[in-house]
Amino acid sequence: MKQFNEFKKIVNKYGLQPISQREMPLLTLSCITQGYISLSRKNFGLSWKAIAAIGGHGKFHTMLNQKHITKKTGTFVKKNGQKLDKLIFNKTKNIFSNVAGQITNINSLVKKILKNALKK
Repeated sequence: MKQFNEFKKIVNKYGLQPISQREMPLLTLSCITQGYISLSRKNFGLSWKAIAAIGGHGKFHTMLNQKHITKKTGTFVKKNGQKLDKLIFNKTKNIFSNVAGQITNINSLVKKILKNALKK
């Protein structure tokens, strides 16, 4: 009961509301949450402040403060409208390129390891 009361307190404090339900593992949900909170703040100065997820048996209900992020995003776009390509899309392209490069490197390494394993 104590945990529920703490959860309820956080939901009320940040105005969290149910947004979506998805079937996904906890690890995936944790990675997405990391992006929503930490990476958005680091790269764009935007943050949801809080995200909640309730779930079990592979299903999670996500709770966010939609009003908060909508207001912050609107302010960000008004302030940086002319620089959005540079601020957002170029960073996204760079992140994608880095990840794609790492995947290529991993694939090459796996092939090399498999060839060596077959030789042995």
